[in-house]
Amino acid sequence: MIKKSRIVIFFLIVLAIGGLMSQTALNTAKSINLGLDLQGGFEILYEVSNPDGEGEVTEETMQSTVSALDQRVNVLGVSEPNISIEGDNRVRVQLAGIDDQQQARELLATEADLSFRDIDDNVLLSGDDLQESGASVNFDQGNQPVVSVGLRDGDEFGRVTEQVIEEYPPPENLMVIWLDYEEGDSFIEESQKEDPKFLSAPSVNEPLYTDTVQIEGNFELEEAEFLAEILNSGSLPVELEEIYSNAVGASLGEEAMDQTIFAGFIGIGLIFAFMLYYYRFLGVISIISLTSYIYVVLLSLTGCREFLLCPDWLL
Repeated sequence: MIKKSRIVIFFLIVLAIGGLMSQTALNTAKSINLGLDLQGGFEILYEVSNPDGEGEVTEETMQSTVSALDQRVNVLGVSEPNISIEGDNRVRVQLAGIDDQQQARELLATEADLSFRDIDDNVLLSGDDLQESGASVNFDQGNQPVVSVGLRDGDEFGRVTEQVIEEYPPPENLMVIWLDYEEGDSFIEESQKEDPKFLSAPSVNEPLYTDTVQIEGNFELEEAEFLAEILNSGSLPVELEEIYSNAVGASLGEEAMDQTIFAGFIGIGLIFAFMLYYYRFLGVISIISLTSYIYVVLLSLTGCREFLLCPDWLL
């Protein structure tokens, strides 16, 4: 009687776990990140050059560029990106499953060099003065998105704000915040445009000794998040010129995947049938164990962060 009750409890537990698995298995399989050959995507070939246009691009510079691009790709959440060096000054980037290719292009090619300048375009602070991964999105008193940027030295920021106050009387006491300032850009010219290149130009009315600066640029939330992400991914040590791009289809990969899944079902079905025929009741136990193992493998492929049953050693 005791043995029967234990068997009943065992199968009730198995049924409960099986019900939970059946509810999540399909979503788990769908959330597995596929590569470029299975879900398509696009690739870009960049030509690398020094920002000042002088000197040769070294192997060390190329490796630094690949590392910086890899950090930016992580922002996009791409599975298994392929970033490779070709020749002496070219980098090929292959990304799978990208929906917004234009956003990916902007994220990859933007130098992300943030600088603070006066109205005469003289540099006050550069990207070297920013904290690493110190950008985040917040909201001002009007519930508008702003980007908060951490500075390495709050005293240095106070010094440059004093400099602006001393050298520029109102209303010229502005600190202009630029992203990827280029030689020839002018605050005076850009301020006359409806959509200027600089991010914002706040007035400096008193010295500000702080290690956090807010960038207010009438951002939409997505724009603020994009700016924070690109600042946190780090600036590029070079300039990238896109010389080739190509969309990659997934028709061949999808066909191969469908055939692989079909063959897998057949193989698993034959194994289940053999275990039932040869081991009888113990075969049922083996099938339950094998099914659980397959489910755990699927969870490990997806990172299983969305499921409460995921063990810590899989994260």
